[in-house]
Amino acid sequence: MHFYRPFLSSIKSNCSIYVIEDAGKTPSSSEVQQLRAQLVEFQTKSMCELDLRDSGKDLLRLGHPQSPTRTIMRHIQRGELCDITVRVHGREFLCHNIVLFIYSKRMQRHVGKIMATTDSPNITARGFGLLYTWMITDGATLHAGDVIETMQAALFMEVHPLLEQCWNVLDSRLFNEFSAFSVLYESRRAHELIELHELMANRISKATLMIFSSREFLCLSELQVCNLLKSNNLAVNAEMERSLWFIIGTIRRTHLARSHVATASQEHNDCDATHPIRLLGTHLTVQVQDQRRV
Repeated sequence: MHFYRPFLSSIKSNCSIYVIEDAGKTPSSSEVQQLRAQLVEFQTKSMCELDLRDSGKDLLRLGHPQSPTRTIMRHIQRGELCDITVRVHGREFLCHNIVLFIYSKRMQRHVGKIMATTDSPNITARGFGLLYTWMITDGATLHAGDVIETMQAALFMEVHPLLEQCWNVLDSRLFNEFSAFSVLYESRRAHELIELHELMANRISKATLMIFSSREFLCLSELQVCNLLKSNNLAVNAEMERSLWFIIGTIRRTHLARSHVATASQEHNDCDATHPIRLLGTHLTVQVQDQRRV
């Protein structure tokens, strides 16, 4: 039986391990002590090399022929390997759970589902399509006319980064006068966007008479009309408009008392009836133009 361990005989010579060549010879006590000391030295050196490997100092970097992130995004944008179907008002969208989980806090509460359905009036199918396109597109563009539906979808799905970007656009001075009124008109059915209505109402000033005499003004919601009437930025451009503000002041005091009747009449006529303010505004505009010609 060998006195020393057999695996030591296979160690390389550069490891400075003493190997007994004659297995039949009994080693002396000094040789045994020297062998044990060299064994401890070898084990210590091996542990040091293992620590260096763990620290990453001798790791080799292996690259990819293509970026993994771009490859994954390419599959997502192509609609491949979709694992959830989102149905909004009967229209189905093939999506990825991981994308919805990253951006939407509402979908974080329903992670892992293969089907999600909603018929809420606070989101449209087009709005969700614009929202998901923004999620999977780097540097997505948005038409100004789609801001309302996009904000509704982002508010419903609780996508706060997109909401902040929409508010940054609306807070700029790009929406003034007629463009601000256009946002009001497009959002007349988005009753949850109260802050947006107040912001756009305060942007209307010099174009007040023309806006109030327009057909689109008759289609605004009750709250939107109230926001316009209580705005401090409405401007008078001619002497003849003062009589209009006198009538508006009277309407402001009596508007809440007859609001339900006005709303019911508006829905019944579908904005076909001629509003008294529109008639008065048109008449005053004609008079002002005639005076200017004279």
